[in-house]
Amino acid sequence: MARDRIQELPRKSLSQLEGDDWGDAPDGATPLIKKVHALRHKPVSDLSDEDLRLLLGQGEGLQWLVPIALERLELDPCASGDMAPGALREQVARVSAEYWQRHAAERTRLESVPGCDEE
Repeated sequence: MARDRIQELPRKSLSQLEGDDWGDAPDGATPLIKKVHALRHKPVSDLSDEDLRLLLGQGEGLQWLVPIALERLELDPCASGDMAPGALREQVARVSAEYWQRHAAERTRLESVPGCDEE
């Protein structure tokens, strides 16, 4: 069931969903900033686990990306991107307290996802 919801995600990018196109990264930007700018133009339904981990780590598009990450974690609690197993869950858990205060049901979902060592 969660996989069906993931497939129904909008074919829109964060830039389109937020109505805020940052354009290309500025000259002299770090590789991380260049990557974030590029990922903001990729459809959210096409973002990899690593893309999600990176964007969430920068606090980008939380209202769109946290639910996607939670659905992926419900399918694979050890989703990692390019890091160690469970890295996506760890990054989601680091999302700001302010976000979790406004999205208590999502916090409950995260808490129900077992850690990699608990599977």
